[in-house]
Amino acid sequence: MLQKRILFFPLLCLLAWITSDSVVAQYSLQTLPNPKKNGQDFYVSNPDAVLSPATETSLNQLSTKIEKSCGAEYVVVVINDFEGYDLFEFALSTFNTWGIGKKDRNNGLLLFIAKDRRAYRFVSGYGMESIFPDVYLHRIAEKHLVPNFREGNYDQGVLKASEAVQQALLSSDVRAELERMMPEAIPFFSLRNVHLKNSLWVVLLYVGLYYWVHRVGKQMLVSVKVKKKGCNNCFVLLLLGFFATVFSSLILFWIFAFVVGDPEALFTVASIPYLFMIWGSWVIMFKIYEVRSTIKKSYRDEENKLNALRRFQWRTLLPYLASPLMLIGLFLFQRRWRRMQGRFVPPDASGNWGRVNRDEVKSGMLKKMLSAGQQKEEYLGTKYYEVWLNRQTSEQRVIGWDGAKTHRVCPSCGFKTYLLRASKVLKAATYSNTGIRKVYNQCAFCKHEEDLGTEIIPVKTRSSSSGSSGSGSSSGGSSSSSGGGSFGGGSSGGGGAGGRW
Repeated sequence: MLQKRILFFPLLCLLAWITSDSVVAQYSLQTLPNPKKNGQDFYVSNPDAVLSPATETSLNQLSTKIEKSCGAEYVVVVINDFEGYDLFEFALSTFNTWGIGKKDRNNGLLLFIAKDRRAYRFVSGYGMESIFPDVYLHRIAEKHLVPNFREGNYDQGVLKASEAVQQALLSSDVRAELERMMPEAIPFFSLRNVHLKNSLWVVLLYVGLYYWVHRVGKQMLVSVKVKKKGCNNCFVLLLLGFFATVFSSLILFWIFAFVVGDPEALFTVASIPYLFMIWGSWVIMFKIYEVRSTIKKSYRDEENKLNALRRFQWRTLLPYLASPLMLIGLFLFQRRWRRMQGRFVPPDASGNWGRVNRDEVKSGMLKKMLSAGQQKEEYLGTKYYEVWLNRQTSEQRVIGWDGAKTHRVCPSCGFKTYLLRASKVLKAATYSNTGIRKVYNQCAFCKHEEDLGTEIIPVKTRSSSSGSSGSGSSSGGSSSSSGGGSFGGGSSGGGGAGGRW
């Protein structure tokens, strides 16, 4: 029993020491050192020596210069921890208890940092709120404090943020200087915000490109029926562009998260113009596809169709460039256009042959020039025909060109209308029994059929999904006055900005 007590006593002492140390590290309003007790030129409370003595001295000199130049009082408090849960309430109480800022002007500014909580808070006096808007305080912290604190460089972070505060307060026009230093912190829906301006320019650019594509496309149409219908699915295209942008953003988020290592960079005000650009490029791409499809429907003659599409592409080259994915389509079409040129070469070099322009002849006359089997091939897209007429002899030649490879040449009629391994369900499969289907080859023109027997259709299976769950030291600066000092008696209503790192 005595041995257990002997072992327990050192553990109890160790626990008491750890507990007492943590309590000392948590400051209350009464125990937090007021820097003015060291002299009038002191503005930094650094009892846990988070900042180096050199940095503390630089900050005191910086704040002294600010007060002598414009009368504002800028105070920095850096501690490990404090009593309570709410950083905002503790920082605000500290501000008002100390009376930071001149009483008649309330022009105080406090930067409060709790290292162990990885949190900061700017608190500004009533009079400072109109001079130094909260959005700029937040931006200063996100630009200087957060990245440096994440690296453990507290000296650099506090110094850089304080220098930004000094530069703004000592300028003749604080708001203009803040906007010059941090244009991204201007309210987004302000015409002074560069990102709003860029977004509007991007939107105007893509609206202009959209109208350009629409207008050029309408000029390329020849079919009256198609021309009246036009291409006016604006809302649908905008919606498709929106969903495509969301999908693109998810891909970008993955890249920024796992490749770049900074996913937050995607969710900044500066990225808004780029998101509009992505949205616009998708909408332009869908619009180009829509217009191309409409142009194809407008022509019956293949050569006229290809020439119209080629003219459309060259006249809308700028929209193509504004939608980079469409450059692939541009390249593929140019290759197809060059490959198809041999189709429109006359049967010989006599100069007597004229190709029948399908857009200039009635469909009934064209049907007389092609057999029923050839018409079926064109309907299936397995073969296309060009009809040539000799001006001297009135001879007619029909020359075929291969199309889709979905069918083979029929052994009965000789047309490319023979579908291999077609099937017909004789007995449907269920979740408990197999089914049967008939397999055969069949000609879509002459209906010639070759029976290949039957096949078993496997039993249906229900899809299932399962989820798994896993499981202090005093200030390091030197005093320039031994008699102590005090703040000007200012107060704050809670203005400022805070955050974490």
